[in-house]
Amino acid sequence: MGRTQISTAILNDFLSNLSTVSEQRGYEFVPGKIGGRQIYPLNTANKLYFVFILVSSIEEGFWNLGLKFQEDLEKLCSARADSDWAIILLRKPTGKHYPLGFLITRSEFLEMKSHLSIDSKGWVKIHEKDLALSAEFYNWDTFFQLLKL
Repeated sequence: MGRTQISTAILNDFLSNLSTVSEQRGYEFVPGKIGGRQIYPLNTANKLYFVFILVSSIEEGFWNLGLKFQEDLEKLCSARADSDWAIILLRKPTGKHYPLGFLITRSEFLEMKSHLSIDSKGWVKIHEKDLALSAEFYNWDTFFQLLKL
């Protein structure tokens, strides 16, 4: 299985499980992209979250992030006062731990962005060492805690 197929399988598995777990918790998550991008809506009782999801480059252990997504998320949130956005950075599952990754809220990303280098094409490379351990999730409970749900 190639890198793209592995990344697609990880993403599809995560989306399917997030839909199931969200429904069990009384939230609505429909795994459909908004505007053809990797942005998905997660509707809770109090807030609509737009989540941008990336899977790490498996061998390299980093995420390449084009900053166009931030503009798109800000536009979506400007249309609804009860909305916010977050970034989900997925890692390849390691046996018993799934889901596995990092959840970065809007405010955390804006603070973190000032410490990251942006190339001439508007891409940011985020390594695990750039991320706070407090942003890591290793099961669904910690995932939803990071969203403060």
